[in-house]
Amino acid sequence: MLRLLLVALACLAAPAARADGAYAPFRHDAAAGRFVLDGPIDERAELSFQRITSRHPGVRTLDLRSGGGKVGPGLAIARRVRALGIATSVPRGASCFSACSFVFFAGVERAAEGRVGVHQLWSDTQDNAAIQATTAEILAALSGFGVPPEIVTQMLRTPAEDIHVLSDAELATLGAGAGIGGARGGSGVRARFITVESAAPAPRPAEPVAETDAAVRAAVERHFALWSAENDRAMAELPSTYGDAVRFYGEDRSSGDVAEEVGAFMRRWPERRYTLDPGKTRIDCPSEVSCAVSSEMVWYAHSAARSETSEGRAAVAYRMALEDGRWVIVEEGGRVLSQW
Repeated sequence: MLRLLLVALACLAAPAARADGAYAPFRHDAAAGRFVLDGPIDERAELSFQRITSRHPGVRTLDLRSGGGKVGPGLAIARRVRALGIATSVPRGASCFSACSFVFFAGVERAAEGRVGVHQLWSDTQDNAAIQATTAEILAALSGFGVPPEIVTQMLRTPAEDIHVLSDAELATLGAGAGIGGARGGSGVRARFITVESAAPAPRPAEPVAETDAAVRAAVERHFALWSAENDRAMAELPSTYGDAVRFYGEDRSSGDVAEEVGAFMRRWPERRYTLDPGKTRIDCPSEVSCAVSSEMVWYAHSAARSETSEGRAAVAYRMALEDGRWVIVEEGGRVLSQW
């Protein structure tokens, strides 16, 4: 990952200043004390939400106005909403459809005076395995958010080219108030926030293959979380995610060499946000002690001292090995896909 960022940062043409208005499609409504999503959900939206929530950590409400967008960024935003304890709301006259509904469902409190709509996954690929994996990712997320099975069933029954708008009764099962007046044919009952109890995650299968997959995924997710951590913690803990010897972007390196290079990079770019795209993650384990992982990630790196920023999307690949009872990276590679 470090080498990918070094390549991307070398392409910087000029410093980029960041103002609060640069978080489209999100913005911070300071007067109302809430965030607003107004536009499509894509990789830039995912990164913008990370940045705006980091800049305004005390805001705990998110208004939603979106026709949807991409599944991976939608799920990533939704998980951050739940992790930060943010309440979600669809204002009167607004719509929250498709991937936006994931974000609405993630709210620790939910309210809807506008319309919330769901439908099947749309995909432009014929890769059935990829479609099934993404659908499983969606279902696991909705289960974790406590979405009732009836709504999930309705989502799966609605063709991708259509939208099922949730009724007042369906919204009530989510703890969200009904619409007001004629906003969406509501009953006139004022929408209210009702705390949503976090549902226990669905148990994973007990088979060894599933357990290995989960352990490898957790190791990779920890690696990415540390890349986004404060420098002291990141530099102290990130080397532990690598094996003693690492094939690092085509070069054989020791973990100490990698740690030194990582530390120098982090001191130069102290503000970092890296997000793995769960919809793109593939894990293949030919044995119980070796796995290959491929995915895509969105990065954001910033230096306030130099007023420089780099952000974009990259493909990443890892070979993981089980060493001393823990999964570590023994080979890392990748390439930059796009830079913003």
